[in-house]
Amino acid sequence: MPELPEVETIRRGLAKKIVGKTIAGIEVRRTKSWQGNKQLVIGKKIIDVKRRAKILLIQLHGGEAELMIHLKMTGQLIYNMEQLPHKYTRAIIQFSDGAVLFFNDLRLFGWIKVVKIEDLAEELKIFSGVEPLSKKFTASYLIQVLGATKRAIKLVLMDQKKIAGIGNIYANEALFCARIDPRQPAKNIVINQPKKLVKLHFCIVKILRQAIKYRGTTSSDEAFRDVGGKRGQMQKHLLVYGKKGEACSNCGGIIKWVKLGGRGTFFCPDCQK
Repeated sequence: MPELPEVETIRRGLAKKIVGKTIAGIEVRRTKSWQGNKQLVIGKKIIDVKRRAKILLIQLHGGEAELMIHLKMTGQLIYNMEQLPHKYTRAIIQFSDGAVLFFNDLRLFGWIKVVKIEDLAEELKIFSGVEPLSKKFTASYLIQVLGATKRAIKLVLMDQKKIAGIGNIYANEALFCARIDPRQPAKNIVINQPKKLVKLHFCIVKILRQAIKYRGTTSSDEAFRDVGGKRGQMQKHLLVYGKKGEACSNCGGIIKWVKLGGRGTFFCPDCQK
């Protein structure tokens, strides 16, 4: 699933391509992939593209409604590519200058939704946590959040009502960077290893910024693409995610895999305590 760095990569790409354009038409090829009244946005000029956690928000002139986009597992937003549409194209946004934005989704979990401004806050409640690249995300805030629960620390990092935007890939990477076992109860680390949490804060920010620099992670499923259809490059720099059975880059031990909260979790049992 695209996480903060992937969605931010797409946001930046879209902002360069579609801000200032007017939506001339919308073709919905799969009704499950489009929610809301498309007539509220047809004829409207795009004034900005923003991101909240893993959600894209396309802001329109007039302030009546916005387009909210969640890519989920395999969603893509591809601009003006000649070989599209194809069988996985679920919606097409046409602009008055002839340009086109394709929404593709292999597994049909993603969606585009027309949201009235007065309903926006309610729609975003699930992503109410602090943005990890904002000034509000301090080491003190992280310690406060982790100290309030005995859930496994990795699951807390992925809780969008606590920290908005971190998913499976970067939770694995940040915990490896901080040498913390992802299975450890969060409160126990606050009590017994508080210095590690200062390091974890540093690692979260560093890794997310690095992932944005490399334009996101395109995993083995090949799902993630930027708006030009190009792969991300962060997968070349991951140290633990997807490395089951490989040697740990820190200590030479063997990377292990377990399921935690229904998600695959990669860690080195020798150096993550």
